[in-house]
Amino acid sequence: MGKRRLLISSAVGLSLALSACGGGGSTSRPISGPPPTPSPTPTPTPPPTNFDTTEYRASTAAVAASAITAYEAGATGTGIKVAIIDTGLNPDLRDFTGRIDPASGDVAGTRGLGDSDGHGTAVAAIFGGAKDDVETHGVAFDSTIVAFRADSPGTCQTSSDCVLLESNLADGIDRAIAADALVVNLSLGGGAPSQPLFDAMQRAVDAGLILVIAAGNDGGTGQGSNADGFALVPAQNFPGQVIIAGSIGVDDGAGGTDLDQISEFSNRAGDGEQWFLAALGYRLQAPDQNGDQFLWSGTSFATPVISGAIALLAEAFPNLTPQEITQILFESADDLGTAGTDRIFGQGRINIGAAFQPSGNVVLAGSRESLSLTNNGRLPSAAGDAMRTMSVEAIALDRFDRAYALDLGATLGAARQRSPLGETIARPTQSRTSTLGGLEVSTSIVPRETMTGLAALEGEERLGMGPDLYRQARFIAGSAVARLDDDKAIALGFGEGAAAMQRRLEDSGGPAFLAARDEAIGGNVRRDGALAYRQQFGAIGVGMAVESGEYSDRDHTGILAAPYRHSDIGIDWRYGKGRSARLGYGLIEERESWLGGRLEGPFGDVGATTHLFSLEWREDVAGLLLGIKAQRGWSQLGGSNIGLDAYRIDMSRRGMFVPGDQLALRVSQPLRVRSGGLNIALPTGYDYASETAIVSDVLVPFTPTGREITGEIAYGTGLWGGTLDANLYYRREPGHIADADDDVGAAIRFTLGL
Repeated sequence: MGKRRLLISSAVGLSLALSACGGGGSTSRPISGPPPTPSPTPTPTPPPTNFDTTEYRASTAAVAASAITAYEAGATGTGIKVAIIDTGLNPDLRDFTGRIDPASGDVAGTRGLGDSDGHGTAVAAIFGGAKDDVETHGVAFDSTIVAFRADSPGTCQTSSDCVLLESNLADGIDRAIAADALVVNLSLGGGAPSQPLFDAMQRAVDAGLILVIAAGNDGGTGQGSNADGFALVPAQNFPGQVIIAGSIGVDDGAGGTDLDQISEFSNRAGDGEQWFLAALGYRLQAPDQNGDQFLWSGTSFATPVISGAIALLAEAFPNLTPQEITQILFESADDLGTAGTDRIFGQGRINIGAAFQPSGNVVLAGSRESLSLTNNGRLPSAAGDAMRTMSVEAIALDRFDRAYALDLGATLGAARQRSPLGETIARPTQSRTSTLGGLEVSTSIVPRETMTGLAALEGEERLGMGPDLYRQARFIAGSAVARLDDDKAIALGFGEGAAAMQRRLEDSGGPAFLAARDEAIGGNVRRDGALAYRQQFGAIGVGMAVESGEYSDRDHTGILAAPYRHSDIGIDWRYGKGRSARLGYGLIEERESWLGGRLEGPFGDVGATTHLFSLEWREDVAGLLLGIKAQRGWSQLGGSNIGLDAYRIDMSRRGMFVPGDQLALRVSQPLRVRSGGLNIALPTGYDYASETAIVSDVLVPFTPTGREITGEIAYGTGLWGGTLDANLYYRREPGHIADADDDVGAAIRFTLGL
């Protein structure tokens, strides 16, 4: 059996009409090791390399396999050796300059590497041809080629097929082991290997090499229902370290290539379905031994595509074992034909882009804490579009312990945007106020018929209510204010905020604004109960209030609720006619959220304590009431301080058109992060050699680039025993999001006092 003949598996076409398109990218990139130590004077970062070139688009095998994802992640095959045992190659071609390993040579004679057939040259070029902006480049264009010429002398010139003796192939495999190659590329076909060749293959897999072997080109003869025995037998005996390479690609009838079909000439997976992987092997442009460009077809040319993919993975992730590399390629393949592994396409079509994505459960390097690649929380409205500009990289490991640099900023969602008109329309209310002695009781309800209409329009799920809660939903707010004497008052409330109840006790109510609200806590809240107390000391009043409730939001898991408590203390001074000043302090305590936003996973699942100081001045100038309020404070979040501010300017006049009416104008900036961020320890580098993470203190900035400015005109008057309110507002950069569309709205409401 040592003299057994094997034939190369290929066919050649002459047309050079090619078409291709580019590949895709990823939100994470692989890390091959720790970042270099910075020099004393940092050098400018070079511009990123453009891999989506004319040369790349002509390299249809790389395009079809989405190899550009690997290139953009920094993997090009550097430092990886792949042995190509074939008809040799022309070492003088530009595609191989400086790329041929010294261990290369002729294992069938003393002729040197020179190729008299072109097959080996084309295979080597498809695998690793240089990227030089000329013609095409290989899948792993920076890899090292260990070429072994194994065709028997004279056979390529005297017959239609070159003859490669198994004894020479065995010698080539042993030399590949000695040269420290990772892959042996065998673009050959034939029967099951002889025992000496099988033994050489055994030595290769024992040494940690992967064998990539062509499936054969008998598909068009009706005898290709199984891969050739030359590939099938070692795959069955060395599972995990042998890949059978089939070819996809047929004429689509419109001058292009259909990548979803098995090539007519290609052997099918058959009994080798567990180890069969398909790549484009149809009409691939590559040079022959003279450097002339041809279109090559055959499973021989699908084989180096897979070998190139292995080189890219091995460079990017040096921790991977041969078995893990093949497993990743199989699991990430595009499923074609019958769902799952099948006897035509085997594992499917190779997808290098998918192979480079994290697999399975992802954790922070140096810990076993699970990490979401897409959702690690949601920012509060005060942080606006901060997640769009922050760049916070952390190293994450997938289930194969592959290290990725993950942009954590991209995993934070923006705050839910307010819709003032939608909120108003969704909760039309009726109010009732009753007075008995020193006790004033107010209630607000949503009429039953309105709730029925809302349920029909929105559905119980969208409203966040089950049937039991829906039946109770008519009563939405209520309060009781008791005037204990001329100097003291106390208030209890349900569904009302502490600040609003303070205002009621101070008798400093104003028009109802839709968009320019004076809200300290922000977010979407459901208020439970509130208690307020006020004591007057001459011209000075002291008030205290506390409320509790929940921030509510919706994500992929459903309705989320985060409890909070808001305490407020205010001292006001009324001096002169129509003049007053107020100094306030608010404390917002949250265990699971930050101003209604949520930070999870790598951000620590932390709650927050927010301190807000406010200074307010009001003066009546000839019936025109002027007011200015400024808020400053900070949130204590995981040991970090984040600065906050808010402002508003008011003008209002009573009796503008009719007695008792009020016209008001407000310009405001709602609560916004002014400075600072979250300081956390994150893995910022990874050493594969020691399998350790490099941890650094990182500042996660939360200052948005946008700044919401809201202007609103509000008018209110009594009418028919109720209240008529009209509002017109304009919001610039709503939600503190710089590129958000301006929000303009108007509403007219009639609230019936029963």
